[in-house]
Amino acid sequence: MSANKANVQRVLQRGPATVETIASELNTSIPKVLETLSLLEVEGQVEEVGGRYRLAKPKAKKTQDEAANKSAKKSKTVCRVLWFDEKGRFTKAPKKLEQSKSLKPKLGASRKVGQKIRVEGGGTATVRYMKSGVAVRYIPPAEVRAEAKKRKADKEYQQQYRQWIKDVQLELAKDANAQRRLMLSRKHAAIMEKELLRDRGRKGASERAKSREIQKGMKRLSQSELLQNLKRGNVYEKRAARAELKARGVQVGR
Repeated sequence: MSANKANVQRVLQRGPATVETIASELNTSIPKVLETLSLLEVEGQVEEVGGRYRLAKPKAKKTQDEAANKSAKKSKTVCRVLWFDEKGRFTKAPKKLEQSKSLKPKLGASRKVGQKIRVEGGGTATVRYMKSGVAVRYIPPAEVRAEAKKRKADKEYQQQYRQWIKDVQLELAKDANAQRRLMLSRKHAAIMEKELLRDRGRKGASERAKSREIQKGMKRLSQSELLQNLKRGNVYEKRAARAELKARGVQVGR
C-alpha cells in the first residue's frame, strides 16, 4: 500500500502512531512516510506530540459577526483636536472653567456660620451662629497660654485658668446672642413687612375684582343713576360708578 495522504490519515484515525508503526501498517519505507507526514503537517491536518503523530483537531470556524467584531475592536478611530491662537500658531487647549460655588447656604441647610472676633483684653474668639443659639470658643493670648503651660502642675491655678476662660466665653456668648436676636428681629420684621404687602396686594386685587363685577351691572344705568351711586353707594359701588363714568367719557373728581 502506498504512503499517500489518504492512507496515512486512515492509519492515524485509529489513534496516535509513530513513523515506524505507520510504515509497517502500509508496508512502505520510513522516508516516504516522513515525507507524507511533513506535507500533512504543513497543511495543518497532522501534528506531532511526543514523537507520535496524530490527526490535528479541527479549528472552530468563526462566524462573520465574530470576525467583524474582532476587527472592530482592533481598529480604533483617533480624533485629535488642534488649537490655534489669534496669530494662527499652535497652542495648548484652554483650561475648563471651574463652576463657582454659591456662597449663600441653601434654605433649610444646617450650615454653621462662623465669625472670628478680637477680644479687648487680648486673645481671639470664634463665634458660630447655629439654629438653636451660638457656640463660642475663646483662645487666650500667647503669653497667658505660655504661663498656663509652665504652671501645669499647679491644680489651683489651672482651675482658675479654666474658670476664667469659661467666664469670658459666657460674656461673649451673651453679646453674640443679643446680636443674633437683633438679626432675627430684623429678619422677622422684613418677613412680616413682605407678608403685609402681599396681603394688601391680595386684598386690593379682590376689591378691584368685586368692583369690576358691580361695574358690569351698572352698564344699563343712566348717567344720573351713576352719579347717585357715586354719592350714596358703598366703597365698591363708588369705585364701579367712577370707572363706568370714566369709560363713558365723564370725568368725575374724587
